[in-house]
Amino acid sequence: MEQPLSGFLTSSERKLLFAEHKRETDGRIRDRYKAILLLDQGWSYRKIAEALLINQNSIRRYFAAFQEGGIDTLILLNYHGRPSQLSEIQ
Repeated sequence: MEQPLSGFLTSSERKLLFAEHKRETDGRIRDRYKAILLLDQGWSYRKIAEALLINQNSIRRYFAAFQEGGIDTLILLNYHGRPSQLSEIQ
């Protein structure tokens, strides 16, 4: 995936992302907001990854999710752990 062009956010999207970032308590979601805001400012995937201490591919996924469905899709946490080996009783 190519580097997105800076300035892809509208003024209202930018304001909303800033507001949601301030309100959010989950660090994972805050990082997603920051990644989109920094991409909009023209930062590279590599620079954002270094600044946020996350993988470049994660940033690419965040951008793709944002393009697909906006903030609602961006904040979805689709982590699926391994099924428990314990029974309900244990």
